[in-house]
Parts: sequence; C-alpha cells; structure tokens
Amino acid sequence: MFFTRLLSSIGILLLYVFVLIFANTPVLNIFVAVVGVSCVYELFKCTGYRESKMFLAPSVLVPVIFAFSEYIDISTEIILVLYILFALTWLVFTYEKTTNFSNLAVLCFMTIFVSYCLSAIISLRTITHSQLHINYQFIFLMIFGASISDVFAYLFGITMGRHKLVPLLSPKKTVEGAVGSIFGTAAVFTVYAFVLTYAFSINTDPIGFFVLGAVVSVVSQIGDLSASLIKRYYGIKDYSKLIPGHGGVMDRVDSWLFVAPLIYFFVNLGLLKF
Repeated sequence: MFFTRLLSSIGILLLYVFVLIFANTPVLNIFVAVVGVSCVYELFKCTGYRESKMFLAPSVLVPVIFAFSEYIDISTEIILVLYILFALTWLVFTYEKTTNFSNLAVLCFMTIFVSYCLSAIISLRTITHSQLHINYQFIFLMIFGASISDVFAYLFGITMGRHKLVPLLSPKKTVEGAVGSIFGTAAVFTVYAFVLTYAFSINTDPIGFFVLGAVVSVVSQIGDLSASLIKRYYGIKDYSKLIPGHGGVMDRVDSWLFVAPLIYFFVNLGLLKF
C-alpha cells in the first residue's frame, strides 16, 4: 500500500508540474474541466444517482462550461439558472419514481459549488503583477499550500497528536495536527516570500504571506472535513478508487475548492502585496 501510494503521489506531482508549465495554455482549462467532471461524477456515484444519465449529462457539462467560460460567449449565471430549472423539472417528472429530493439538492449544490470554486483556478491565471514574470504564481501557491498543509497536519498529528479534532468525521485528525499545520504552513509561506525577495528580487510582504499561509491551512482543513462529512453521510470511505492509494479525484482536490477562491479574493482585496 505504501509503495502504491508513493507511486501515485509521484504521478500526481508530475501531472501538477506539467499543468503549471503549460498554465498559460488551454491545458489548464482541460485539466480543470476533467477534475470538475470527475468530482461531479463521483458525487453522483456516492449518492446513488450514477444511473440517472438524463440528469448526469447536463450536470457534468456545468464544470466544463465554467472551465472554458473565457472562450465561450455566454454568461455562467445563465447556465446556472438553466441547470436549476432543469433539476426542478427533473424532480417534478421523477418524483414518484426514484428521485430523492435531499440527494438531488445535495447534487445540485455540490455541482454548482465544485464548478464555481474550480473556475477560480482559471481566474488565478488572470491575476498579473508588474513584478511577477510568471502568472501561474498563485496557482502554484494554491496547490503547494493545500499539499503542505496536509503534510504538516499529518506530521504534527502522528508525533504530537493527543486530542481528536472531529472524531465523527475524521478519526485520525487531531487538534495538535491542525494547529501545527496552521503555523507550519504559515512559516513555509513566509520563507517563500523571502525566497522571492532575495533570490528573484521580487518585493514581497512577508507578513501578508504568513497570514495567507495560516488562512490557507485553515480553509484547506475545512475543505477536507467538508468532503469527509459528505462521505460519512453516505457511508463511503473514498469517493472512488481511481487513484491507487489515494481514493478518488474528489478526495485529492477537496481542499482546492476552498483554497482557490480564498487566494483569488485575498490577492484581489489587496491583502497580499508585491
């Protein structure tokens, strides 16, 4: 299991590097679309709607449209309205058959949530600063921040963990691991700020990076716990077995759904200065 997980991790890392190298091209859009479709399909699977092809088809189109919205001359708000109208129409005509309203509501909410939040990755590419010669800087921060937060939570958890954080949702997570992750991620982000300043002559705000690192860790852990909440509700361990040793795509990118919008708003609100 360890070597399987290790090999999968290496493969995932190489994929991330590839996407970052070609972040200025439609490769990023394709990557976000595939991730979105995979997440929506896994959500359909865990709620028992996998066989409802008439409802699944328009649902998986939503994240694709959001991922390529910059190339499509159509408002994403219109797409969402049409999707919700279709969902309600579907409910009307299948009410006495197999449709479960609560499951349908969860699917609609999560489809919209996943699509919106993953599209923030595309928005991160549009952020430009005069001192940044690479505009995938913030995409890197999102992937790196979410990953390093998991690493610190694990390391502090196994070495110092004594008090369970949310045992009903994630028995292995501890308060010590969560706190260690916050300060560890904040410290790494601060070091990264100094590296940009002294190695690449890019003026940065170390305090801003420290705060961003801490907040990234907090929302990353909340994203992970939110995904666990859905899994516990439907009684599953992983969203799928697509990635050996890691589970499904949703298991790997759950924290992105929180971190990507956070970084986008953090920078656009002027809280991270260059």
